[in-house]
Amino acid sequence: MDQLHTLLEHWWADFRQGNPSASTAYALLTAKEGTIFHDHIALRTFNDETVNIDTLMAPLEAAGYTYRAEYAFPKTHVYARHYAHDMLDLPKVFISQLEVGSFSGELQHHIGELLSQIPPQSPAQWDIFMNPRPWNLSFAVYQALREESEYAAWVSAFGFRPTHFAVRTEAFAHYADLTTLNSLLKQGGLELNTGGGEIQGSPEIYLEQSSLKASTIVNQFSDGSYPIPGTYYEFAKRYSVPDGTVFDGFNLESAGNLFKSTQ
Repeated sequence: MDQLHTLLEHWWADFRQGNPSASTAYALLTAKEGTIFHDHIALRTFNDETVNIDTLMAPLEAAGYTYRAEYAFPKTHVYARHYAHDMLDLPKVFISQLEVGSFSGELQHHIGELLSQIPPQSPAQWDIFMNPRPWNLSFAVYQALREESEYAAWVSAFGFRPTHFAVRTEAFAHYADLTTLNSLLKQGGLELNTGGGEIQGSPEIYLEQSSLKASTIVNQFSDGSYPIPGTYYEFAKRYSVPDGTVFDGFNLESAGNLFKSTQ
């Protein structure tokens, strides 16, 4: 459990360091609402057995996370699952993987070259998350991957770090409503992801979500430093289902639109 808390704290510090808009939003909401809890974090990877969902989730499952549901995004060739912990203050983990075999031989070659640089035995250990991009990458390869798959390019550039943290809003005293929350964020000079609308989902499907556009990060490549889309901050409001429990899953359409926050 100590390793899990250390990892979550590391992820959060790394996320804030690389995402000024998230730090701004977090400070703004903390001032308005007090303590902020995160609903979930999201990870991306590839379906190669070296780094697939089963491999990466192994240490987190050993620390108490359990599988809850799966999701498929055939248009983008992405498969996902979410996991939750019995300690309710810990965020859920939404982890997805790109089905690399659905893409060109060139993309498969580039991904294979990246994965070949990972030290043996590293993926199933905590260390792979502490050094999230365990390979060298040129900007030229990043651009080639992005032409086929924004997802592949993002993982190649940032590795196994969260694409986003999502704030849990339903317990807020003043900004539980996402329309009201989004207005506050925009007044604070923050830019929302509007793909599919500012708010994804609805009370009828028991989940509403909105997100900021990804921060632009100057990323280090083997052939220079270049600005590219990085991580983003998300906001989630969950509703009770008919049996009185709070919905703890995700919606396919909403998730598909929120993936676009890193574009």
